[in-house]
Amino acid sequence: ATRDRARRLAEESGVRIDDVRIIETTHDPAANAVFAGFGVGPKYMFVTDRLLDEFSDDEVTAVMAHEIAHRKKHHILLKLATVVVVMVAASLLLALLALVLHGRAAGLALAITLPVLLFGAILLANGLVGIRLERQADDYACSIAGPDATRRMLEKLAELNMLKRRTGWLWNALHQHPGIQQRLDRVAARTTPEAAGRR
Repeated sequence: ATRDRARRLAEESGVRIDDVRIIETTHDPAANAVFAGFGVGPKYMFVTDRLLDEFSDDEVTAVMAHEIAHRKKHHILLKLATVVVVMVAASLLLALLALVLHGRAAGLALAITLPVLLFGAILLANGLVGIRLERQADDYACSIAGPDATRRMLEKLAELNMLKRRTGWLWNALHQHPGIQQRLDRVAARTTPEAAGRR
């Protein structure tokens, strides 16, 4: 039934899924799902058994729609593109600094600090992009399963996985996700009469 539902949702979304794999969570009882696969290779959706045990049908649909959105909207490709852009920008900056600064001390300082700065820039850029992509995936889940099912799904994820409800922007960027409360507030806004009128 889980495979049929995932394949049906994927087909309706124009996304291919080769199979759905259930992960047994004996030692780490997390409720989670993930879409795996890139390019022309095989595509899988992984779903934990605890998620299937604890979530209602429409909540599972919201989870699956969220994961399918990552594939449908090419989120993996966008994250890879972010890394490439940051690395190209850093390389250009390095070349510019090499022209401006001369001497061994300056070169040594660059060699030491640039990898650290590059790593930090990639983390921050990927985090900020990731937050935006998670919002898109939540929006897609709302459009497929409805805002109420998506809200309940997020509430259960927070409860079962003991997630922090309110988090700051740096925490969110490092985890590449908006905070749960921010996600809930955003989904709740879709159920207001004003939001309904805009859709």
